[in-house]
Amino acid sequence: MKFGKSLSSQIEKTLPEWRDKFLSYKELKKKLKNLEPAAASDDRPAKRLRIDSGNGDSVTDAGEMSKEESDFRNLLENELEKFNNFFVEKEEEYIIRLKVFSSI
Repeated sequence: MKFGKSLSSQIEKTLPEWRDKFLSYKELKKKLKNLEPAAASDDRPAKRLRIDSGNGDSVTDAGEMSKEESDFRNLLENELEKFNNFFVEKEEEYIIRLKVFSSI
C-alpha cells in the first residue's frame, strides 16, 4: 500500500476527526509531478531556497521560480502551516488538561 493511502487509512480508522488536519499528500504529489525535471546536460546548479536571516522571507539563489515551483512551494507552506497550527492547538489543549488533572 502506498504511503499516502496507508496514512489516510490509519487516520480514518483511529482519528477520523483529524482527517483534514494532516498534509494533503495527494495534492502535493500532483503539484510535484507538474514540475519539469532539470535537464541532465544543464551545468548550472539547481535553484536552492535559502532563508533570509533578516525577515524570514525565502529567496532563490538562481533567479525566480517557475509558476509550477511557486505553486508547489505555496501549497507545501500552507499545508505545513495547517499541520503545525493543529498540533500547537492540540498541545495547548493537553497542557490545560494536565494542569486541571495536576490540581486535583
